[in-house]
Amino acid sequence: MRTVAKNGNTIIKDPIHGNIVLNNMEKKIVNSAVFQRLHRIKQLGFCYLVYPGAKHTRFGHSIGTFYLADRITKTLNLDGYTSQLLKLAGLLHDIGHGAFSHDSEDVTRKYIGSHEENGLKIIKQTEIRDFVGEYYDDLIKILDEKEENEELDIIGSDVGADRLDYLVRDAYYTGVSYGTIDSEWITDIILRKDNLLCLPEKGVPAAESLLVGRFLMFNTVYLHRTNRIAASMFKRALEIAIEGKNVDPKEITFLGDDELLIKLKEHDEKGYVGRLLNRRLYKLAIRIDKKDIPMPIKEFEEEIIKRCNCDVIVDEIRPFVSAPKVPIIAHDSGIDDISEFSSLVNVLVNESERRSKMFVISEDKNVENVKKEVLKLFESNK
Repeated sequence: MRTVAKNGNTIIKDPIHGNIVLNNMEKKIVNSAVFQRLHRIKQLGFCYLVYPGAKHTRFGHSIGTFYLADRITKTLNLDGYTSQLLKLAGLLHDIGHGAFSHDSEDVTRKYIGSHEENGLKIIKQTEIRDFVGEYYDDLIKILDEKEENEELDIIGSDVGADRLDYLVRDAYYTGVSYGTIDSEWITDIILRKDNLLCLPEKGVPAAESLLVGRFLMFNTVYLHRTNRIAASMFKRALEIAIEGKNVDPKEITFLGDDELLIKLKEHDEKGYVGRLLNRRLYKLAIRIDKKDIPMPIKEFEEEIIKRCNCDVIVDEIRPFVSAPKVPIIAHDSGIDDISEFSSLVNVLVNESERRSKMFVISEDKNVENVKKEVLKLFESNK
């Protein structure tokens, strides 16, 4: 991205959306230290090990979400104050992400809460509070009560600005075609009825494209085998560092990816970080269904480690496509869920369930033995 000044505003040249205009307040937020940190957090974590171009950042995604939130507020003809408030919510929606985003959050959530909770703390405790000025109280309120505030669905719903940006942006930088959805068409036809963010019936094909694209992006990019294995090794290294008091989970909210890896490497007795940096990853021993495991996952992992006398990580995955909530306004003016208009929705959810396998991973030299012991354990518990 590059920025140029024009008429007191700043224009950001974004490869996805073209020119994005920031006013003076928005420019101050973007130029703040806490927002600039998002330059140092890759949007897709370790996906660059599979797709070399996937080194785009939370910074670019936040700007894109801001832009699409602006388009939606204009389509809905919201007043100037509400529009600016929701644009700020879009701009700041990822400000609380720590290094490696969701991968670190899986580990740190029990210590410091979610990235949404951390985002609120950052807005309250840093210069962002002063920059948002008159919008501060209402911004804190809608972010703190996001489940009750229907207007925030402009950012976070299944057809909201967040999802519309990251699918297109991630597809662009990975080089795959699955996430190429028509975000402009969706933001141009979106409606609000009965406090629900809806699409007219003519928007069903675009919504289907979005849902199929999301399914395929999860299946081929976000949950690619290599990415999952790398993320599992990273999370294990982070768990060990936090439990050993070598890394403070509160600190992660203020670090970039490389900064956290450097800290982890200083205390990386098992060599996970060195392997990640040199792409010497663990290998997949076996895929398993969670329902087949005869004991709690941690006990299962410890039992396999004991049997094989080697390091083993069990990578759990939840179904990656939940039942989408896309209200559709039918020609008779009633509102129905998209599942009433498209059989694709249930197919995608069911296929997501079917493909949601857990990985058992270990060093290459141990994978055959690990696989054998897992199968033996399953057999003995039939």
